[in-house]
Amino acid sequence: MRSKILSVIILAVTILYFLPGCSANDDIEDIEDVGELSDSEAVSYDRDSLSIEYTGSDSASAVTTDITLKTEGENGTTITWSSSDPSVISIGGSVTRPANEDGDKVVTLTATITKGSESVTKVFTLTVIKQPAGDTDAVTEDKANLSIIYGAGDSAGNVTQNVTLPTSGSNGTAISWSSSNTSYIANNGSVTRPLYAEGNQTVTLTATITKGGESDTRNFTFTVKHLPSLTPDGEDSVSPDTNIVIVFPDSFDGTTKGTATFASPAVAFTDGVNAAITFSTTNKTNDTITINPNEDLQSTNYTGISITGFKKSDNSDVTWSDSAYYFPVRGAMDLYFPFTGGSLADASGRGVALVKFGDPTLTTGHDGSVNGAYSFDGDGDYLQVVGDLGISAGDDFTISAWIKLDTIGNFSAIVSNYHDNGLKALMFRVNSNWGGHTNALDLAEGYSNNSVLNTGTWLHVVGVYINASRQVRFYVNGIDAGTGTTPYTIENQTTKFAIGGDYLNVSPRYFNGIIDEVRFYKYALTTAEVANLYDHDDIYDE
Repeated sequence: MRSKILSVIILAVTILYFLPGCSANDDIEDIEDVGELSDSEAVSYDRDSLSIEYTGSDSASAVTTDITLKTEGENGTTITWSSSDPSVISIGGSVTRPANEDGDKVVTLTATITKGSESVTKVFTLTVIKQPAGDTDAVTEDKANLSIIYGAGDSAGNVTQNVTLPTSGSNGTAISWSSSNTSYIANNGSVTRPLYAEGNQTVTLTATITKGGESDTRNFTFTVKHLPSLTPDGEDSVSPDTNIVIVFPDSFDGTTKGTATFASPAVAFTDGVNAAITFSTTNKTNDTITINPNEDLQSTNYTGISITGFKKSDNSDVTWSDSAYYFPVRGAMDLYFPFTGGSLADASGRGVALVKFGDPTLTTGHDGSVNGAYSFDGDGDYLQVVGDLGISAGDDFTISAWIKLDTIGNFSAIVSNYHDNGLKALMFRVNSNWGGHTNALDLAEGYSNNSVLNTGTWLHVVGVYINASRQVRFYVNGIDAGTGTTPYTIENQTTKFAIGGDYLNVSPRYFNGIIDEVRFYKYALTTAEVANLYDHDDIYDE
């Protein structure tokens, strides 16, 4: 209705403006009179728009200084105020903060908005902050209220993440911290979890609360949970068919199966996909995840692990990673020729096979097996694989074989991979007398001790090459046979991997005797692994 009236008035003003003797301004004043709010509307509008003005950063929940209370509304209303506690907030807006010992005060202010005979009210609730404490009271109060913020799921008895330590109190105190063992909790709250073997660690943090000349301390005691245990881990190598066992210091729900991911080589083990994952949740404090991969692990160092998707018994997520974690998986070979039944096939899984050159003949193996080894007459007999074997520059490697020498010649190869780089090739040989080395083993011209070789008896010989130092190590029948250094860095070996021959395309030199059980590992065996290989025909003591 109002809009219709205004439309008519506007039309009338337009007509009057063009009539002689008429004043548009006079008529507009008349219009304003017609459009004024009623008293009821005025008090209603001014109540809705009414607010309290605070000083600085004050707000209704934190009043520390005087406030401004309006006494007139925008629509001609009169505003009066009443206070539930005039001693704290007067009706004029003056604020008197309560004493510190009285605590904060909540005050209700009621505004009455009036025009004519119409009146409405509006209520405001304010909290007036108590006065600051004296130095002694400030220290005492901030000490009592001091608290620490924990990571998700953590508590004083279960610390696995950094803790947040306050450095100031609400009463203006300064707070400093010291730790009883900074190896596990630093003075700034950074947490380093102990290794599994170290067990859980108890650490006390001491807070010193200071203001002015007043100071006091408060102690907090924490249990920092040890890291999970991982098997395998560290220096000891494990076989390719090992299980991965992870023991956590917490309790799992025993049902939710997540994923264990390794950074290098990149692989993620998931239950029902490429592994079987089982739980052991019997003791509820050191529960175990066992991961049984569907296939043997690679022979390499697995490094970096992250655990995701599992649940603790309190339904919180298990999230854990360790970039330093590693375990060496050992046992898989890059080449393995056992010669069982005269077979020339590679049993390592690479899938290659040897080809005969000359006339190597079958004979009894080192273990007495019939047709379990090959005899070479030293005159054109050798076995060879043609093709790229993936033996690269920079690789450590180990060559192992059983040999029975008829004669010991110079540079008679047990295993070689000669190519155009000559002495930079892979060559594991015997030498009767060369450069002061008698009856010695030679790996790329790094020599063993003298007199480690003899004829007419089975010898288990091992040569180990360590690329970083160019060190070569030798073993005979599981015993250290000397250490040398080769002047060459072994280069890529791509063709003509041979058993029983060397320098095949220049001036061939051939082995005279029997060779059995040739193994090639693309990593350096340890002394213990070599001893196990001799004793148990496996690098593990089993």
